[in-house]
Order: sequence, then C-alpha cells, then structure tokens
Amino acid sequence: MLESAISKRSALFLGSSVLLSGALLAGCGGGSGDPGAGATAAGSSTGSTSSTGAAIVLDNLPQKQTTSVSASIGYEVTAANASATVYCRLDNYAPIVCPNSFDLGRSTPLAAGDHVVDYYVDTGSGIDLSTPTASYTWTIAAAAATITPTTSTPTTPSTSAAALLAKLAPMNWEGNGYDGSWSGQTMTGSDGLARVQALSDGYLMRTVNGDTKVWSSNRSEFSWSGQQNLQKGVDYWYAFAVKPVEYDPTGRQIFFQLQMANNIGGCGGPTLEFQMANGVVVVNKNVGATTLTCSNVASNLGAVTVGQWSKWVVHVRPGYQADQNPLLEVWRDGVKVLTHADITSSPNSNDYAKIGIYKWDNTWGSVNSRAMNYSPVYFGQGVDLKANADASIAAY
Repeated sequence: MLESAISKRSALFLGSSVLLSGALLAGCGGGSGDPGAGATAAGSSTGSTSSTGAAIVLDNLPQKQTTSVSASIGYEVTAANASATVYCRLDNYAPIVCPNSFDLGRSTPLAAGDHVVDYYVDTGSGIDLSTPTASYTWTIAAAAATITPTTSTPTTPSTSAAALLAKLAPMNWEGNGYDGSWSGQTMTGSDGLARVQALSDGYLMRTVNGDTKVWSSNRSEFSWSGQQNLQKGVDYWYAFAVKPVEYDPTGRQIFFQLQMANNIGGCGGPTLEFQMANGVVVVNKNVGATTLTCSNVASNLGAVTVGQWSKWVVHVRPGYQADQNPLLEVWRDGVKVLTHADITSSPNSNDYAKIGIYKWDNTWGSVNSRAMNYSPVYFGQGVDLKANADASIAAY
C-alpha cells in the first residue's frame, strides 16, 4: 500500500520494511508555502526557501548562484521540537535521517544546474514527502560541472508502485581510494570504467586489480554504518538479487556482510559474511560470547552463476546469549539453504549491513576485475517478513 506519510513508529520502515536503494523517488515534489511559517534560512539571504509546519533553521547554505560544486548544510530545531526526528534529501532522492551537517558533493561534484534540499521534521505523526518542513534551492553555474571524478545522471527508475515506496539511499560508498557519501552519481576509475553506477533496476559495482585500496583491500561496497543499529534478540530481514558479470572462480570475495560497529575480532569485523569462494557460495559467522572466533557454517550454498541473477533472503536475529534466541536463516532462489542457531553478535557492538564486492585477497585469475549487478536491498524488522522479502525481488 502506498502512503506518502511515514509513521514515527516506523521511522525507517514502511509497512515494517524499507528498500535500501539509491533510485530516485518518482513523482515526489518539494513543498511550498510561507518561508516564515516555521523555518528560516540562516547564513544566506539569497537562496530560495519554503517551509511548512514545525520550526527548523537551516544554516551554512550555498549562495543562490554559485560555482561551488559542494555544500555542507546544517540545521537547528527549536527547543519544542528537540525530540523530533529530522529527515532530509537532495533533489528527488529519498529522505534519510539527516546528519548535521548534510555534506553534498564532497567526493563527486554536484552537477551544474538547479538543486534543492528538503527537510522534514517528524514530531510523531510522520512525514509527508510532498510537504517538506523546509526547502532550499540554488543553482550551480555550468562552468563548474567539469571536475573529476566524473558524474552521470542515474537511469530514471520505473514509476511503478514498488518504485514509489519509501527508500533509504545508500549514503556511503567505499572503493578505489574513496570512503564517503554517495548520492547516486557514477564513480569511475582512470580507465573510464564505472566502479559504482545507479541503474534502472539497481546498481553496478566493480573493483579492478590495481585500484587504490580502501582499508587495505579492493572493494566496491555500500555501507549503512550509522544508519543501522541491529539490536540483540530482534528479527531482521534482508533480500537482494545479485548477478556476477566479471568473475573468475580463483580466490575469494565477500558480497554481503553484517559488520560490527566495533571491530573486536572473530571474522575480522563481520558478524556474518557471504563469500564467493573458488566458484561456490560459503557463509561464515562469529561464534562465542566473549572471545569471538570465526566459524564456517555453510561450505557450499551452490555455484556462483556468472551472468545470471540469484535471489537471496536472509533472516537474522542477532544475539550472544540464550534468552536472545539467536538465529540465521537463508534462502537462495526461493529454496531454504541454511538454518543455524547461535549467530553471535558481540555484547559490545551492534551490527550494520554492507553490500557489494569486498575482495581482500589478491588472487584474480584470468579476469583482472570483479563486477556485479545488485538489485535494491530490502530491509525489514519483524518476526515473519518472508513474503515481503520474496515480493521485493520477485522480478529478478
């Protein structure tokens, strides 16, 4: 069911679920109204602003006409709204829980032309995407657009019901020497090949032998560090489809993981990791409540199918003690391939998801790159969301 209002009790969930995606939200426009009705713009007198509802002050705004291809916008809510949740978005991307400051164009410059940021203050009744609490628009002169790394406009997504569901854009990408925010732009290497690119049906992720390593490894990964905080004893669901397009069975690479916020041992950081290892899919996880060790819980979940989509549903209930009833369930292409109790999450660290290629070994075989297509990633919280997860990737 489509609803433009997202309830407070499901701040990151719509129908207890959200699609983790960088696709645009089609048909969602900015708000209008009296700028003095509840929000003001501080630090700039030239931008175009509009607002409705609760008071919020935006600061450090770019000039209305500028050559700067980046911005770092701050905000402050009134004391009466101190407990409210603030969401923000750039242009037509999906709102996220807003960092303060909202850094834009730091790695890949903003394109020339008009841009708008929308802010939403949720005091408990949800947000309406068509009516932001505050908006600010500005224009970047065309001469400022030609700055490396190169950018391109993501493919316009479908306007189907699925495309209009609330989506949480991947806001951090790691690859080829970069670790920072991502808002849908194509990131390319010196060879002209995309390392990450938004597509109409998901993303292309690529890493090439010789790329500048991030955290000592080749990778092209989205990270939801700081946006997800998986709690012990709570049921979470992920669903995604992957299609390897540049691959050699030599060596290993992770394509999905739950990462500890504090890296304290075990599998080297991940609580849970899905690997493509020598042509088959394997799963490792942490075990042990206080001293973590890495354990292989599935040595072969089927062959890596190059050029073909495989659909994965992961149900995880993190925990480290019996009353949290830890659990891991995995389905591949609709068939349950793994059930395992006692998936361990450190008592000192909650988890967040990372998805994409993480190739820490330096064994490449006859193919000097690894590239995969990914669907948008479904994420839900609830005891039984299997049907929702299946539906989210049914088209692949």
